[in-house]
Amino acid sequence: MSNHPVIWRPNEHADEYIVYIEDVEEWIKWKEDKSIAMALFVAQFSIFKSSTSGHTGTLGEISKQEIENVFFGNDKNVKDKSPE
Repeated sequence: MSNHPVIWRPNEHADEYIVYIEDVEEWIKWKEDKSIAMALFVAQFSIFKSSTSGHTGTLGEISKQEIENVFFGNDKNVKDKSPE
């Protein structure tokens, strides 16, 4: 299987974050049913961002601190910002 990037941006002025998935069909199912194990479609449990603006350029894995700030915030619960 080949890897497909899923790009997420918290808002229009924020950095873009990228996760690679292997199975697009399973990912689409997961968006509707969160009980599906992410291990079925996530290629690597790492989050990347570009060293330049946008999703072009050299990708680097983000730090644990950035994961904490962007995805968890102050309440330590994952923010669900996915489009419905």
